[in-house]
Amino acid sequence: MSSHYIIREDQEPALFIADLEAVEYHVIESLLEWAPHVLITEGAIPMMLEKGIKTDALFVENGSLNWKSLLAYQWPVKIFELSLFPNNLIGYLKDKNITELNIIHSFSNYRKEYLDQLISSFRTVAFYCGCLKYQFSRNGRFEKWISPGRRLLIPNYRKEDFWISETIVEIEDGRFEVVREGIVTVRSKQDFWIAEAVLC
Repeated sequence: MSSHYIIREDQEPALFIADLEAVEYHVIESLLEWAPHVLITEGAIPMMLEKGIKTDALFVENGSLNWKSLLAYQWPVKIFELSLFPNNLIGYLKDKNITELNIIHSFSNYRKEYLDQLISSFRTVAFYCGCLKYQFSRNGRFEKWISPGRRLLIPNYRKEDFWISETIVEIEDGRFEVVREGIVTVRSKQDFWIAEAVLC
């Protein structure tokens, strides 16, 4: 049985698989190579068992699944009530000295209060959904070398609130394309989320 394929030090991002339908499996597989801890919801159990991937923590609805028999050979597995999320996830990862978190889930459907708790608790938080990787840009600044042709998305974008480098152009509301090789810079007076099309 694989143990996350490759074991890394705990400074690597933990992986929380909350919605299997958010991405194709190859995305999950690539993230597993860097994840020292893997956390899942009940819907991910069949996939984890089929692929032989070690699970560290499971988030369940109260009494909704006989998880003990399903995950017996993976024991120990930490069990958390989904109703107490995200406080229990935050506490668990802090106890493990994990400061970075990758989440497989739709970004647009995530509750704002959850987002606020997560970004205040971890150094970096990223969501993977469809072709996009959403990441939180602290201090109102995003800088990255990105190849021409790549697409970016800034949720709730208002032109007057941002400074955008000439390496990208807006193609429609809040959606950008990299048109020139070099460092893409986005600045704002406030922290913001930005998504990069990296998965397709």
